Amino acid sequence: MTDELAISVAQRQELRDELDRLEESAMFSSQAQFEQAKHWRRVNYVLGIPATGLAAANGGTELATATNHFAAGYKGSGFFCTITS
Repeated sequence: MTDELAISVAQRQELRDELDRLEESAMFSSQAQFEQAKHWRRVNYVLGIPATGLAAANGGTELATATNHFAAGYKGSGFFCTITS
């Protein structure tokens, strides 16, 4: 029974070599994903910051249009800042 389960020295070395290749492949893959994450973080900021500003301007404009007051958006944001301070 023990002879059937025994692994030769050559087989052990092949397993070690394969595990080393697998580890190296995983390390390169993780580094590539890390670099891609840097790229997508920049894309997120480039698209997200202008979108936030445009959404705020649009919301203020819509609020001013709906209430027929030009400064409605500014009054609302000032009130919000006062409440949260």
